[in-house]
Amino acid sequence: KQVVNGVKFFIHCQKEENYVTKIMSCHGVLNRVEDHETLRSVTCADGSRSTIRFKYPEPISHHNRAKHWVDDTNNRRHDP
Repeated sequence: KQVVNGVKFFIHCQKEENYVTKIMSCHGVLNRVEDHETLRSVTCADGSRSTIRFKYPEPISHHNRAKHWVDDTNNRRHDP
């Protein structure tokens, strides 16, 4: 938990195979969102590939569900 100019916020991180997603939020908990399941194909230590299923935590779920709306809105604005 951090505080900047009197506003409390949290930094949520999610490790992917090749990067870490970091999101700042002033709301949300790390509860899994039951209706937001996804799949990932990962490389195991022995070099084989495996598919895992997991449910996003609330801040990451909110980001992933909203980012397409924001991207689409920006694309329409820049290329009417």
